[in-house]
Amino acid sequence: MNTIDTVMDWTIYIIVAITLIMTPLIGRKDVVFGVTIPTDQKKTKEIVGFKKLYIKLSMLSAIIITLGAVLLNFLVKNKLSIYNISAMLYLVSIFVIYSIVNKKVKGYKKTKNWAKEARNIRVVDIEFISSKLVCSVWCFLIHIAMIVATGISAILLYEDAPSKLPIKVNMSGHITKYIDKSIIAVLFPIIIQIAILVTCLIIYMTIKHTPPYIDPDNIEISKKHAKLHKKAWSYFTVIFGLLLIGQFSLVELGLFNLIQVKTGFIIGGIVTIFLIALTLFLSIKVGHSGGHKKGVNSAVINRDDDKHWISGKFYYNKNDASLFVEKRFGVGYTINFAKPLAILMICGLLTFIIGCSLIGTLL
Repeated sequence: MNTIDTVMDWTIYIIVAITLIMTPLIGRKDVVFGVTIPTDQKKTKEIVGFKKLYIKLSMLSAIIITLGAVLLNFLVKNKLSIYNISAMLYLVSIFVIYSIVNKKVKGYKKTKNWAKEARNIRVVDIEFISSKLVCSVWCFLIHIAMIVATGISAILLYEDAPSKLPIKVNMSGHITKYIDKSIIAVLFPIIIQIAILVTCLIIYMTIKHTPPYIDPDNIEISKKHAKLHKKAWSYFTVIFGLLLIGQFSLVELGLFNLIQVKTGFIIGGIVTIFLIALTLFLSIKVGHSGGHKKGVNSAVINRDDDKHWISGKFYYNKNDASLFVEKRFGVGYTINFAKPLAILMICGLLTFIIGCSLIGTLL
């Protein structure tokens, strides 16, 4: 693992760690660590205390794991293993910390008897849901054009390509790894581009068709924020896909020595860091569709559906026709585990991603 890779990977690790630490500050004001509460309780000493506990434990975990990685860096030659293990340990620690705080919030809610006083109101505005809330799907024509252009270039350049294709460089810019020229090797970046496009289209359709949360106490304010949320994240999906597909177009050009492999890797790293930073920015600025900050607060829970959320993270509701729903902790979407089709879609996508990773490892 060269210095460039190390710097890029650890920069990404730090940005992701900061994002996970700040997650309690993002999301609906009536949900805390996956547990519904009255909105007038969000700034009470107890609720704020739960958030502070999560942030402190998450920061402590990040510091301990990072320091351990720094020490191992001087003892172990395989830097990639250190990074992978550190990232995995931190994700596990975050899940454990979340589970601990989630359990505490559930216990606190039970002592307050909020569930018994819940009104269980759900606002559904068909006209609003049917209106144009996301960017046009035709935006993805740019992605398709880029993939087609990359594919045509690969076909035209294949015969004149060197017998050994460069795929890795060190800090000084010298190529450290080559692979034999083959159809699979040349087409592999294009296969990844297609996978990115399909993934982005799935995310786009999820954003488009998942009903937004509308606060019964602040209907108009909530609808305005939900529209902003869907617009922002749909455009983000388009930009995200375009930049990643463009990144693999550079990889393809690097295989034919049309650009320096080092340049492609550096640009790729910068693009990755930019996308993670943009995700963090939108998460804070826009957040959840029900994450508006204005309006009145309620002394009772408007809709208590905690029973459908396992640990506040995993949604299981046979009576809900939705395949995807918004997450309760943080931003983004999760599947309805009661729907076999949703599980099959995710498993199919994961299988494809793992398969591409294995092919990339073997090349």
